Amino acid sequence: MSKLRICALVSSYIPGFKAGGPVRTFSNMVDHLGDEFDFRILTSDRDLGDTLPYPHVTPGTWTPQGKAHVMYLSPSQQRLGAWHRLLQEVPYDILYLNSFFSTFTRKTLFWRRLGALPDRPIILAPRGEFSEGALHLKSYKKRAYLTLAGRLGLYRHLLWQASSEYEVQDILRTVSRYHLDFNPTVVIAPNLFPKFSGQLRFTDVQKKGGAAHFIFLSRITQKKNLKFTLQILKKIRGDIQFDIYGPLEDAGYWRSCQAIIAQLPDRITVRYHGPVSPDSVSGIFSRYHAFLFPTLGENFGHVILESLTAGCPVVISDRTPWRNLARKYAGWDLPLEQPVSFQETIQQLVDMDQKTWKTWSEGARKTAEAFIYDPAIVEANRQLFYTALAKK
Repeated sequence: MSKLRICALVSSYIPGFKAGGPVRTFSNMVDHLGDEFDFRILTSDRDLGDTLPYPHVTPGTWTPQGKAHVMYLSPSQQRLGAWHRLLQEVPYDILYLNSFFSTFTRKTLFWRRLGALPDRPIILAPRGEFSEGALHLKSYKKRAYLTLAGRLGLYRHLLWQASSEYEVQDILRTVSRYHLDFNPTVVIAPNLFPKFSGQLRFTDVQKKGGAAHFIFLSRITQKKNLKFTLQILKKIRGDIQFDIYGPLEDAGYWRSCQAIIAQLPDRITVRYHGPVSPDSVSGIFSRYHAFLFPTLGENFGHVILESLTAGCPVVISDRTPWRNLARKYAGWDLPLEQPVSFQETIQQLVDMDQKTWKTWSEGARKTAEAFIYDPAIVEANRQLFYTALAKK
């Protein structure tokens, strides 16, 4: 039998990395399932925020990339008319939309609404865009579009992918509120992690009481909530080094963070290192005592899992699927409405000695292993496509 053909519309894909977790999430899906499914990916010819295309890429041609074929598109090739012609030419059994608000998704569903696309099953993965924290950002524009999309019926008769039970509730709440679909079908298919063989390894770092080396690694945007972390650090006693990694996606927000950094006491050293490639992330995390990430909302939080795999405990908000971490000695998931809880936890980390920190580091690694080696997660992603085919 021939492979089931999946046409995926992903606004940013490898070798790009500045868009964060969604890029790695879909490339991991291809890595796990590319032997069974024929993945054809349409994406931009440049990374998020870049003005220049990737070197050595010819736009508009199919390029082998791992277990998939990728067509990188220039801005002119992404225009509405060209997009329509492209979707008519690419053969597929299932269309996969990687984001609700992406222009790729909006253009595709516009043409579908006009009856100008083949009648094929469509999977849509909102990737956390329906969390309360995410919807609160640029809320006027998002509410206006959601209302219009509901009235036009753009998002009806789709299969919705959620990465967790928490995202199921986010999807159902938003779909109902804006009348996006009258009888939505939501399937849980958790995000996949890169393939591993054997046991995870991580570098052991030393920890002494009264000092700590913390990390923030993510896009510099309001949603990732770096400013909250900096405000908490003001109140922490001890010698702290805080290293920040990630692309400056919101320059205005970064300037407000810099203003807080300038006011921090001398005992706190903050350094910004810029974006990092995905291949180096695990090694970077292995040099730190904890990952501080009070995000406003994540449907999965790929970077959280990366920290755990390196044995780096996390201090995160309770707006991700990673919950009850303290029971596993893997980290802390805390409510943003209680900043004192963050302050007390970070102070506890600073005061922690080597033996105690080692317990938390081991707990982080074991929590990651339990997730990564769970075969049910790969199977859930496989069944996602067969469910879409059966639904149609």
